[in-house]
Amino acid sequence: MERAIEIRGTSLVTGPKVKLPDAIIGATAAAYRMPIVTRNPKDFQWEGIDVHVPYDYDSTTGAVMNVRPSFTAFKPKPTLTRIG
Repeated sequence: MERAIEIRGTSLVTGPKVKLPDAIIGATAAAYRMPIVTRNPKDFQWEGIDVHVPYDYDSTTGAVMNVRPSFTAFKPKPTLTRIG
């Protein structure tokens, strides 16, 4: 949570402003070294965040374009260890 507060606070001073929910999402992704899959990458343009945009969408025509392959550039680490 400290990283989210740092991201949000810095953005208020230096801009551009980052919304608190985006700061929490970004800080969590950075802490777990996991990518963020979103169609709004401009909200996550700070160091230590990998962003994957799955496709482009034209709202005027309703067309989905540039569908990208599945994001497989990371290997998730187990967060829980089974005992026994």
